[in-house]
Parts: sequence; structure tokens; C-alpha cells
Amino acid sequence: MYVLAKALVDTLTHGFKSRKSLNIIVYLDDLYLQDLKAIIGLFEAPSCSISFEERWLQWSGRVVRTHVVGKYEADYKRFVEHAAEEAGHNLLLAVSPSLEEFEVDMTDDGDTRGNKIIGKRRRVWLEEVL
Repeated sequence: MYVLAKALVDTLTHGFKSRKSLNIIVYLDDLYLQDLKAIIGLFEAPSCSISFEERWLQWSGRVVRTHVVGKYEADYKRFVEHAAEEAGHNLLLAVSPSLEEFEVDMTDDGDTRGNKIIGKRRRVWLEEVL
């Protein structure tokens, strides 16, 4: 997948000269570090506003927002930050987003493990900020 992701990122960052609005959604559960590093390469796109949303799944007996946030902080936030550092894209870490949201959604397809919860962290950087 890395080669495909890298080719797509190269096309989007260098192939289009006009203004863009990128909406990037990454599912962190089954993502490899090198693939995430390639995707974070989209932050190099010129003339662009960027929406970056991280999603992950977890199972819980009940939905406690602080627990979901804690799980994200422990397992996924460091993963994204590490990928950004390794890829040399400090923009993700250094430039404050114009908007940041954190959502918790419970799905209908729970099983014996409990409720299936989708966590979402969405950050938006407007072109003027970048």
C-alpha cells in the first residue's frame, strides 16, 4: 500500500496548481507507520486548506467519553505524532488548527465484547493559517 499512497500523495501535492481543499480521513486501527507517513505528506500541498480526521475503534461496556479520549491519547495520538516527526512534517504538530473537534459515536453492531465505539478527532487548517 505504501507505494500507492506515496504516488497518490505526490500527485496531489505536485500535480494540481490551483487552490485545493483536502479532506483526509485515516482509520488508525490497521494503518502501518510508513503508510501514515506517506499520507501526512499531503500537508506539503500548496494553496490548500486541510481537514485531517483520525478515526479508531474500541470496545467498551459503556461509553465514557474520558475513557475514549484516554485510549486515543495512549494508543493513537503518539502514533500520529511519531509518523509526522519521522516524515519531517512538523506542521501537523507545530501549527495550531483553526478548528478541532473530538467525537465519540457508538455503533449498532456491538457483540459480547461490549459496545463498538468509533472515536474521531478532526482538525482543520485553513489556507490562510498555513
